[in-house]
Amino acid sequence: MVTHASPISFCNVLIFLILLTSSSSQAHEFHVGGKRGWGLKPSKRYKDWACKTRFQVGDSLVFRYKNGTDSVLVVDRDDYATCNKSSPIRILENNGEHSKFELDHWGLFYFISGKADNCKKGEKIVILVIAPRNSTHTSPSPAPSPAPVIHDFPPSPSPSPTAMAPGPASGSAAHSGGLVFCLLSLVSVLLC
Repeated sequence: MVTHASPISFCNVLIFLILLTSSSSQAHEFHVGGKRGWGLKPSKRYKDWACKTRFQVGDSLVFRYKNGTDSVLVVDRDDYATCNKSSPIRILENNGEHSKFELDHWGLFYFISGKADNCKKGEKIVILVIAPRNSTHTSPSPAPSPAPVIHDFPPSPSPSPTAMAPGPASGSAAHSGGLVFCLLSLVSVLLC
């Protein structure tokens, strides 16, 4: 007889793995696009690289490109999905060889190229940031936006209503932190 793991046990395993890998409090600097840097032909596909990398509050992203050849825009979810460059949240400055962005809160960050049609050709990335374990950082922004629609993956089955039902209210920070990790883990699964 073959048994299948329930979505709840998968979520618990995923939360455990995220908590296990997030115990380090040292900030890291990540080079987006690998050795080729920010451009249309990165060393690794942006989506694949972002899904395999765990980002924490305090880490930094480095977008390497020569000044005047490209740009990096921080945008919201809708502008990311449509490659709309008209109203970025922030335009990253280039110091001559790269732009740097500090991940200062948990949640989703959306980046697109500001050059011509590069975004529509795939020069864009979503970064999921988790809060470090035992962190005193708080999020200055509201809860993260829902995950963007990714069309090159088959749709995932929706979890059952009982799997998404809230537990008893406790009001403790640990309970809300666990809920945040579960929600971010779910978003991570949907993105990857």
